Amino acid sequence: MAQYDHIIVGGGPAGCLLANHLVVQKSRKVLLIEAGPTDKGLLFRVPAGFLKFYTQNKHYWDYRAEDEPQLGHRGPRMQNAKVLGGGSSVNAMVHIRGQKEDYDEWGKLTGINGLNGETFWQIFHDLEANNTFGGDTHGVSGPLYVSNPTKLDSLSHAFVASAQGAGLPYNPDFNSGRPEGVGFYQLNTRDTRRWSAVDAFIRPIKYHHLLTIMPDTLVERVVFEGGTATGVVARTQDGTTTLSCTRDVIVCSGAISSPKLLMLSGIGCARTLAKHGIDVLYDNANVGRNLIDHCEAPIAAYTHDPLGYYGLDRGPRSWLAGLQYLAFKTGPAASNGVEAGGFFRSTNNQDRPDIQIFSVPGIYLDKDATDIKESHGLTLNACLLRPESRGEISLRSSDPAQLPLIRTGFLTAENDRKTMISALRKLRQIFEQAPLRTMIRNEALPGAACQSDEDFVAHIEKFTKTVYHPMGTCRIGRRDDHRAVVDERFSVIGVDRLKVVDASVFPGPVSGNTCMSVYATARYACQFL
Repeated sequence: MAQYDHIIVGGGPAGCLLANHLVVQKSRKVLLIEAGPTDKGLLFRVPAGFLKFYTQNKHYWDYRAEDEPQLGHRGPRMQNAKVLGGGSSVNAMVHIRGQKEDYDEWGKLTGINGLNGETFWQIFHDLEANNTFGGDTHGVSGPLYVSNPTKLDSLSHAFVASAQGAGLPYNPDFNSGRPEGVGFYQLNTRDTRRWSAVDAFIRPIKYHHLLTIMPDTLVERVVFEGGTATGVVARTQDGTTTLSCTRDVIVCSGAISSPKLLMLSGIGCARTLAKHGIDVLYDNANVGRNLIDHCEAPIAAYTHDPLGYYGLDRGPRSWLAGLQYLAFKTGPAASNGVEAGGFFRSTNNQDRPDIQIFSVPGIYLDKDATDIKESHGLTLNACLLRPESRGEISLRSSDPAQLPLIRTGFLTAENDRKTMISALRKLRQIFEQAPLRTMIRNEALPGAACQSDEDFVAHIEKFTKTVYHPMGTCRIGRRDDHRAVVDERFSVIGVDRLKVVDASVFPGPVSGNTCMSVYATARYACQFL
């Protein structure tokens, strides 16, 4: 049986970055375990390719939250990546750092001196290889390529122009430290090709003798001797095996799977673990709590003309789009599907943007919404960046193959509902400006009849969905912090040689897409390995 220095559970952005660091910088022998398959296939390279995966579940955990009354007694889909590279292999590639104040707030919440905006801004700089911006604000020689989009639909341009008519300034760079305004998102792409965590951190060392990668392997629990982690029990296609390491086991499975694994390993609320017949190793009721997730609700409208990307993802038109991309790196397949957007304050009382806009050139909804006719149009989604609502991850059973129980908590805070209503009214105002005003045939959602706050509440109860940014369920803090799951060195409190490094450790929300924040958190954690 091979002996490893470290076992990393989860091959997403954090796991890939840490594996590279440990192999290249520390000369450690690393086993990287991923529950899903490798990122094999052309669709993982094509920017629009993830939309094909989105309709399948092979590369996703098919999570669904519990029905909740404030969501019209429905449970939103919460699918998360299940593939090497994690979300970076199947997301929309939108490159957003969040806001500097987010990380300053982390420091205030935890009392950890190293958590602050300046530290994280320097990490972002060092990680970037930006093809447009440089200087002190952006890096140009890091491992993560960042590019301007090469395909911009006419509806994306129209949105940016109309939003300026609604009073939002044009912003060429959302990651400068001043995110307010509208514009076009930079992407984690290189030469019109997805640039994932695998591209940045694993392919360069794929054949290194110190790295072993085990895809299609489900880690069932962490193995302990006394209170010290010594390895994991993992299920492969050939059966169950125990894998050992001489240093830390590092869990990088994300904000849904990481707390689940800790609980299966005996770390969590003692009463709950006992209910499932799991021996309690360390009683910590914080495991799985503090679930933070960005949620969004739409305003959508049909266009007079056949604009946007409707119908281009199926049949002969999709084949032609694929051929155009392969030959010239142009056309619809070169789009990430959400080319434009922006940030604004829902009220003048906000000192910084608390809403993000995602502009989608099509009538875009999750599978849950089945009564809306698909057609040519534009969907604007309002995303709550710093929700007050909190959810929870817990076990459904002691069977590792069973998906966890998820309560999103979306919109349980009254202020979140008020903020969403204010945001949707602003999006409707954007539709009323030129040039969108003349391009729109009629409003599909919520429809012209929706005018009162009560009407908007009914709309958001039915259509609020996840933005797939779960975080916070293994919160970081000092060892004397009664809310913490991991300490300031990312070590799981109550045991030895077990760390968690992923979005689950975030003590508070990030104001934007979370992928870059995960990379930066993993880079920050490298100093403790």
